[in-house]
Amino acid sequence: MTRPRPHTHVMLVEKREHPTGAVLLTIHGEIDAATSPALERRLRDYSGTTDRVVLDLREVTFLSVHAITMLTATHTHAASRGTALQLIVGRGSPVERALLVTDRLHPSPLAITITDER
Repeated sequence: MTRPRPHTHVMLVEKREHPTGAVLLTIHGEIDAATSPALERRLRDYSGTTDRVVLDLREVTFLSVHAITMLTATHTHAASRGTALQLIVGRGSPVERALLVTDRLHPSPLAITITDER
């Protein structure tokens, strides 16, 4: 009998400069309780050092409630230091569905752009 393979938590972050001068972070993989602390540290490092951080979440395959809570708290922290946090989400994606469900329960201050582009 074979044992099930343990779940691996994988998240890759690519940093580029957005044409507007903002920091653009493209996230690949899962943002959950295991991976969100690393992303939170990175986002907090940019707070107060740039006008805007854009998180491209179109390649994210899973977004946990823990991660949504972290993004909301990080948004508040960044805003208090003069940095706007913007999310780019694919239409019909797991991320859009997670954000829509949680937003219906608890309205979110996050700036979210939903796009059909990949």
